[in-house]
Amino acid sequence: MLHDVRPAPSDAPLAQAHARLHAALDDVGATLDEVVENAGPARGPMEHLISKRGKLLRPRLVLLSSAIVAGDAVFNPDLAAAAELIHSASLLHDDVIDAGEERRDLPTARVVYSNAASVLAGDHCLTDAMDLIRAVDAETTLAEALSCVRQLVDGELIQLETRGALVTDEAHYRRVCELKTASLFVWAARAGARYAGGSPAEIDTFGEFARDLGIAFQIRDDLLDFIGGERFGKQVHEDLREGRSTLPLILAVAKNPKIIDELPARDSLGVRRVAKLVEETGVLTTVAEEVQTRIIRALERLETFPDTAFRELLTTQIRALG
Repeated sequence: MLHDVRPAPSDAPLAQAHARLHAALDDVGATLDEVVENAGPARGPMEHLISKRGKLLRPRLVLLSSAIVAGDAVFNPDLAAAAELIHSASLLHDDVIDAGEERRDLPTARVVYSNAASVLAGDHCLTDAMDLIRAVDAETTLAEALSCVRQLVDGELIQLETRGALVTDEAHYRRVCELKTASLFVWAARAGARYAGGSPAEIDTFGEFARDLGIAFQIRDDLLDFIGGERFGKQVHEDLREGRSTLPLILAVAKNPKIIDELPARDSLGVRRVAKLVEETGVLTTVAEEVQTRIIRALERLETFPDTAFRELLTTQIRALG
């Protein structure tokens, strides 16, 4: 995630940019609350998920890409809220597909309300998002949003084809990563840049920046399954215990196919044994290096824009990812 690194009070321009971003995020929250309030029969499942907000990472990308292109606090909270609604829809649907029991330290909406209610609430999130986007730009930004949703669905369908099997095909993993994670990052950054009047080249640059950031975000999450812990907000070996295909595991199996014989490893002893085998291959260093490479490349793309407090703010938050 983008870490919300608070600037020192002595750095007045950066502190002011931080304050203005958070004021805009409060407006995003107000828009989300209004959407939920007017969601009719979908209100319960939507409120259950959306009321406990995450870091609002995708809305941050919308807002900061706008501010960096404009060189000032040019924000559209409705467009940023739409990014969060698309993300929320994917979570509501994913929890049904994966039979998820817990999300953001709460029982999932499907557990509290039902699978059907969770699916329909996700659909409601998508239509609400499209309404917000259409009010801002009924042409290119809306068309790209629809394309993004299609990519999210395609990614889920590709993953569904191998449900119940441990996939060790790296190309398959990276394709799903592009579709299910990076696509919404790309849309959010491009939408924000376009709203601020960015040129086609600037919009494309933000899209490529966001693709690297999104993939780094997913790979880092995979890495945290082996080196994380509570301070990173993720239980160590959670993915391994659930039999999820992660990049460290895929690369480790390529180096030591015998690891397959130890899978699935659901008990604590088996999970620790597999984790040790993965660590012994040295792939955790390889994965950490890719995270760093993608972060560096993303930051290099940002350097093509004027050096403003908003660019520094985004750069600081991204560096904390590494």
